[in-house]
Amino acid sequence: MMTPFDELLELLPPPSHPVAAGGDWSAVEASLGLTLPRDYKNFISHYGAGVISGTILIGNPFVRPVPARAFWENWVDIYRDIAKYGTKISYDLYPDCPGLLPCGSYADVNIINWLTDTSPDRWKLIYFSHSAGFFDLETISLAQFLVQLLTGTTTLPSNVMSPRLAAQPKYFLPVDLEV
Repeated sequence: MMTPFDELLELLPPPSHPVAAGGDWSAVEASLGLTLPRDYKNFISHYGAGVISGTILIGNPFVRPVPARAFWENWVDIYRDIAKYGTKISYDLYPDCPGLLPCGSYADVNIINWLTDTSPDRWKLIYFSHSAGFFDLETISLAQFLVQLLTGTTTLPSNVMSPRLAAQPKYFLPVDLEV
């Protein structure tokens, strides 16, 4: 039986030369005070840094010239900023545990988050749509969610996630760190 990550590899072939595909995971996790999900670390090691089908970005702690904790805390600050403008944030934020910890974005404005827990195998995915709010995707893995997005089988409403994404070519474009 194929794992969700195997399905992702089949659906979205990784680049032959991924960019920023490795680093010191133990240092990243020590900095965060969390153990990150296995499929996320597998994603980074296979794909590195880049963009999926021109619209999905998965955060990579090995690209930024800042410590891992600062990388994620800066991302979490987006929620503090939008709360100032009246958007209700229904979850505690990292570094609280449980707390929202962003791990990706869709179309630059919508955020894919983990809701951390003591065990990364129990982390939920929470999708934040800039126009429609928060959606609890339960305990599916990041790889499962990416497969759902790319195949059009996500449980997100069509006004939040366009089914057109599934009809688009599936590709991973590594970032160019030389620019």
